[in-house]
Amino acid sequence: MDETQNQLSGLLKAIPGCTSSRQKLKAALMDLLVSKRREVNLLLCAYDDNIIEKLEQTTDPTLYALRMIKSLSDDYGLTTDAAKWAISTWCIILGKTEIANALEEIPTATSASAPVANNTYTIGIGTYRAGFDFKAGDISLKHITNSTHAPGMTRGVTVLHGGTIDCYINSSPSRKGAKKLCSFNMCCHLEIENGQYLIITTSSEFADRDMIRIELSECN
Repeated sequence: MDETQNQLSGLLKAIPGCTSSRQKLKAALMDLLVSKRREVNLLLCAYDDNIIEKLEQTTDPTLYALRMIKSLSDDYGLTTDAAKWAISTWCIILGKTEIANALEEIPTATSASAPVANNTYTIGIGTYRAGFDFKAGDISLKHITNSTHAPGMTRGVTVLHGGTIDCYINSSPSRKGAKKLCSFNMCCHLEIENGQYLIITTSSEFADRDMIRIELSECN
């Protein structure tokens, strides 16, 4: 939790009813976050995207928060880090600090694309749920990132900068307590049950995470 988030953690108690309208919220944020117009605008973007209702109504708020980071980034042209900060901060404002903490541990997901072929999707570093983002059962993962760093080399390898793509499964979207299934440069096969979370990350701190693309194929 950063200084601004800590400052906003008591917003609802300090200014009751401030979220009842955009005008009231903006006034409250401007009073509290003097000279922090960027942070105010980020929080208003998330408010405009109905974050309060969405987080209160969903049965899996952590997964939904991840999806909102992606939609906020796409719809408002925000960087992933900015969108993640806005969603995490709203979780803190709403008293859902456990979700904000979980978001810090979870690689931000790129939503699974529409199928590029029958039962095949393009995904990225992130967290996905079997039975929600793809069909549970046997799946194969293939690293398909095109290399732009060294023409002529095997595609995908250079963006990892010597690391690997690592796959974990868990009953929750957190890495804590997750079971590691495989590490690969090019491809792997695994089995995942309905409702389990597939967490894809990389072992390299120098990897170009936003560039990495993986082809997920349902084998059953």
